[in-house]
Amino acid sequence: MNLSVIRLKAKKWTEWANLIDSISSDPDGKEFLDEVFPTNGNKPIMRFPRTQRRDTKKAQKRLDVILGVCSEFQQPFGIRELVDALDKNDFRFRREDRDVETGAALRNLVKDNKLTVVREKSGTIGRLYQRVSP
Repeated sequence: MNLSVIRLKAKKWTEWANLIDSISSDPDGKEFLDEVFPTNGNKPIMRFPRTQRRDTKKAQKRLDVILGVCSEFQQPFGIRELVDALDKNDFRFRREDRDVETGAALRNLVKDNKLTVVREKSGTIGRLYQRVSP
């Protein structure tokens, strides 16, 4: 057992603890620590503030095209069916992985209340989505 390595780590942890104590003594520092390290009652959950999603005209236009293709489905659909339908409509994917790009678009459309999740993901069975009636 190498005690010098343990002593170095203990010294580093003590320095970190002192730094956190000095930050938390400042009201702004405490607010920052509470945002980055919120607690759920048991242990801290590390979370960094996310930037707001910026809707550009080009991105909104792409979502409108995807939403239009979603409107063609009569039954609930999954990512795979939507990717196939987008291919048939000559949609130009920007990412190499089409499923990832389509999944991100579906999440944004659900967030905007234009689609609903009909069935949640369970094991290997994916989510099913349906267009919200306008």
